[in-house]
Amino acid sequence: MGLAPDMLANIHGHLTLLDRLAFAAAFRGAFKPEAPCLVLPGETPETATLYSLTDRRAVVVRATGLNHVILGSSGGGGWLVTADDRARMHLVNPVTGEQHAS
Repeated sequence: MGLAPDMLANIHGHLTLLDRLAFAAAFRGAFKPEAPCLVLPGETPETATLYSLTDRRAVVVRATGLNHVILGSSGGGGWLVTADDRARMHLVNPVTGEQHAS
């Protein structure tokens, strides 16, 4: 038996942006998707800044692969598009760490 929906919502409301994304991924279907984030360049090619329009907060995420650079984001699901040192494209979920190579 899981936690009551109102208790999950209370916990969710106290989390940081990246923690809310991870929490929502763990409890799929329990929450509405987060509002879209802007994906901005990071200070290095391997990082990007996700800016929440709702919260007006930013969080830095890192490409999960060695020698990967972040190129942009996909239309849905929170995926980042990265490329490795051989120019192979990858989809990476910065919250779950899941990856898909093209």
